[in-house]
Amino acid sequence: MKTQRIFKVLILILVVFFTSCRGSQQTKLISIWEQMTFREPTEKKTYWQFYAGDLLEIYQLDESKTPADTLSIKTYQYDIDGISFNIFPPDGADNSNYGIATGDVRGEYWVDELSSDYFKATRTKHPDGSTEAAYLRIELVKR
Repeated sequence: MKTQRIFKVLILILVVFFTSCRGSQQTKLISIWEQMTFREPTEKKTYWQFYAGDLLEIYQLDESKTPADTLSIKTYQYDIDGISFNIFPPDGADNSNYGIATGDVRGEYWVDELSSDYFKATRTKHPDGSTEAAYLRIELVKR
């Protein structure tokens, strides 16, 4: 009887621990992040805005214009759990032609680093689960 009670308490502690870690990761993400480019800098900047829950907006601004001109905006849903980060279209959205100017970001990612200032992840799978040419590196800096 005592062993059963200890086992139940241990399970409860583990459940609370793992759900609090997920919440902590999501809390770190909620903000506006600037995507770092791997090519010559331009006046066009890409921003990722994570909201509480699972909403993600990715938009591009042309900062050479005053006021800055929004070139494109895409809405996604996201999920983060440990080292797994997923981006997918919102419920009911058309799955075709869902890329942005910087490419189609949907898929499953491996979280390389998540701190209060940096988020780095590498895509390992496309949305359909295939791994062929799935590599996409994202590096974001909090603004």
